[in-house]
Amino acid sequence: MNYRIEENKSITEYNNSLFETFLIEDGHTYFLDEHLSRLNIASNDLFNSSIDIDNIKSFIRDNVPKLGKHGGRLVWDSKGCILSFRDVEYKGSGFLDISKIIRNSKDVKYFYKTNDYLERLEELKKVRESGFLDTIYLNEKGFVTSCSIANIYFIKGGVIHTPALKNGVLNGILREVIFKKCDCIEGNYHIEDFINSDGIFISNSLIELLRIEGIKDKRISFDQVSFDKIKKLYLLEKELDRRKCFG
Repeated sequence: MNYRIEENKSITEYNNSLFETFLIEDGHTYFLDEHLSRLNIASNDLFNSSIDIDNIKSFIRDNVPKLGKHGGRLVWDSKGCILSFRDVEYKGSGFLDISKIIRNSKDVKYFYKTNDYLERLEELKKVRESGFLDTIYLNEKGFVTSCSIANIYFIKGGVIHTPALKNGVLNGILREVIFKKCDCIEGNYHIEDFINSDGIFISNSLIELLRIEGIKDKRISFDQVSFDKIKKLYLLEKELDRRKCFG
């Protein structure tokens, strides 16, 4: 099996591949076990083959930068795995647009991280050129799914709500952490549920947790107290993951 490091390039340049992105800080790759477990599930479901978790884990740990904060990406295909590094995306909070693209809730590409990512990258580029941070996708039933490259949540009465996986949603690693540590409910939600909420935030492994100021031109109030509690619980889980590796 081929293991190599390459300069970062678009995931769409790889064929028939899966990938994971992860946060690296001072040599530690956060939630690596969870990332590789998800990659293994995807490989079994889509390619009917397992990945060599132990060897891949060693390969990543031997090659990640030892100082500073970085975004890492592992691409897996039939030939092996490719590791690359890049800057962390999202520089601050902002507004979300609403995409005109309607997602099919049964489309497998929304449940796994595959190289079939062009639609999301092109849409993300377009909305950022218009001044938005990201965009919200709806499915064929009118339910909110996620952003281009992040899960989305709203707070109501101190409780977190997020779209159900069955609506065509990737089960993000930080999404799993939030369900583990916080009072979180998944369901079928419309845009109005987010607009009328006490605050919106998004998550992925690189940006971690990021508050949202509003949707389109509508500024939305934000329950900073509840968000601070969510962030504190997440940071505790993050520290536990680091200690698990370094002792």
